[in-house]
Amino acid sequence: MVSRVPTYSFKKAKIPQAMVIPVLLLAALFVVGLTGAPWKTLSFGGLIYIISIPVSMRSYARLKAEAERMHVERDGGEEGPEADTGPREPPRLRPVD
Repeated sequence: MVSRVPTYSFKKAKIPQAMVIPVLLLAALFVVGLTGAPWKTLSFGGLIYIISIPVSMRSYARLKAEAERMHVERDGGEEGPEADTGPREPPRLRPVD
């Protein structure tokens, strides 16, 4: 699915060792719920997903603002039309051995 709404992907989620057993138990409980009461379980999962959207949007906005702040600090100040000194040269790439 393609969307401009930022949502969590959990691709790089790391589970602390102390939380492995509880997470496995929750996953097993979810599978049991899917087999015993699929509509209630899917509705609950959908509700959790819908609730996570505003949380992920807020987190994304905070991370974006932090990245922009770091970019401005690295460049030495606010960039404007008067700070433009011309076209920038693209970084030079070197071959990999």
